[in-house]
Amino acid sequence: MDRQEMRARQLALDRKHGASFLLRQALLILKDEATELPCDNRLNFLEELAAIAQRLQQARPAMAAIRNGLQLFIDGLEELKAENRLNEPVEAVSGLVDSIIESLDANYHRTVMNGAQLIKSGEQIISCSFSATVASALIQARAEQKPFSVIIVESLWHDLNYGEMMASTLETGGVDCKLIPVDRLYDYVNDSSLGLIGADSVLADGSVINGYPSLQLARACFAKRIPFYCLCESHKIASDYPPLPLEDGFDIIPGLYVKAVITEKGKTRLT
Repeated sequence: MDRQEMRARQLALDRKHGASFLLRQALLILKDEATELPCDNRLNFLEELAAIAQRLQQARPAMAAIRNGLQLFIDGLEELKAENRLNEPVEAVSGLVDSIIESLDANYHRTVMNGAQLIKSGEQIISCSFSATVASALIQARAEQKPFSVIIVESLWHDLNYGEMMASTLETGGVDCKLIPVDRLYDYVNDSSLGLIGADSVLADGSVINGYPSLQLARACFAKRIPFYCLCESHKIASDYPPLPLEDGFDIIPGLYVKAVITEKGKTRLT
């Protein structure tokens, strides 16, 4: 197994991190590969990087963020070719990666702030799985001195407990929360005023791919007429792609159950 295959495999097997983190890792892999590849023939250099990016896109085909983010990189390589900015190809690629990551970071910050605005004083928010974006929005809302309570439903996959990871992240950020087993979900939904999850992908029909037990939570909120939102950056929207495969441990939540997707641009309804 060569270096590039090993790195793609590491992305494919990483189940601890979400799509946005893995996208950044993929971009940093490309930045590093640019320093390793021969660049005597500069067009070949850019084409080889594009091929590596396409390989990384396939490492997690269910994650639209990786596809979309790496497509920005591939499109950026084409612009470098067209602009004939090839005197310093390694530096040009490094700058391209840095600019994409800077844009991703800005979108993440705006998404977090929009998520924090959604949370009102006195609410009980119920969530599941692990989302760094949702966690950051809740931490931001608490920093704004809003009083609210948080319920996290256990989200188990093999030896990983994403609910525990979420609860730990929140508590480290100063947000108290209660971790409950899945079989108590309906009891706590009754007292909740808002359902909120992240996403690994949002499909063109408005349905959301996210970790188990997101579908069960969405159904429960829908049955009790509790607003259920998805918080994620717009690069996770897979509107230009065919249906994505579903990885083990993930649910597809129909758009019917999702009141809106909140991105850096605000609230969006895709259906």
